[in-house]
Amino acid sequence: MFAAETINWLAVIVATVAHMALGFLWYGPVFGNMWMAGMGKTREGLGSSTQGIAVSAVSALIMAIALACLLTLPDTVNLAGGMLLGAVAGIGFVATSAITGAAFEGKNFTVLLLGIGYQVVGLIIMGAILGAWR
Repeated sequence: MFAAETINWLAVIVATVAHMALGFLWYGPVFGNMWMAGMGKTREGLGSSTQGIAVSAVSALIMAIALACLLTLPDTVNLAGGMLLGAVAGIGFVATSAITGAAFEGKNFTVLLLGIGYQVVGLIIMGAILGAWR
């Protein structure tokens, strides 16, 4: 399965910082006005983004760790391996992305968890099918 001892933890930290820097640029000078217009908000109406930035940083770290874990997998083509990859993708990428967006957009937490649950379970099922059907 995962070979945690082969993960380059410095690279994980650098990847996390790079993801955060991209978010700063993406939702700031590059597409910030477009994003705010789509949200129906102004800079003044956004309020403090401290919580969103903290959640985003933790989510980016989890995504980097999940990706690093996937990159250590030499051969996990079976039912359990597929389910594990589905769970890692669902939790490490889908859930963290949804949670980060919700932290800035103020989404309903119950609706958020229902959506995340659906995607994670769906990816686990897909991984099981794809892993077993070889």
